[in-house]
Amino acid sequence: MFNLFFLYNGHRIEAHREFPVAETIFFDGTEVSSGKSFWGSTHLFVIQEDGAPIQYEVTFKRKRRCTVKRNGVLLLETAGDKSEREDT
Repeated sequence: MFNLFFLYNGHRIEAHREFPVAETIFFDGTEVSSGKSFWGSTHLFVIQEDGAPIQYEVTFKRKRRCTVKRNGVLLLETAGDKSEREDT
């Protein structure tokens, strides 16, 4: 299982992945995307912030790697576990 959460601009973003397939994304406690993928996948969702549409992109990669983008700008990238970092 992989659980990630962080705060950005007053909002809580959560990404959960139960190996090997279930993925769920929450924004301020509300589920905004879910799916199943063995190798990882990308979740896109749009949130209204201050009256403007903001697109978020959460991508699960191998093992414990995950990226979060906001309007195409990288907010967070996890490094994965030690063994994965050594072979990248």
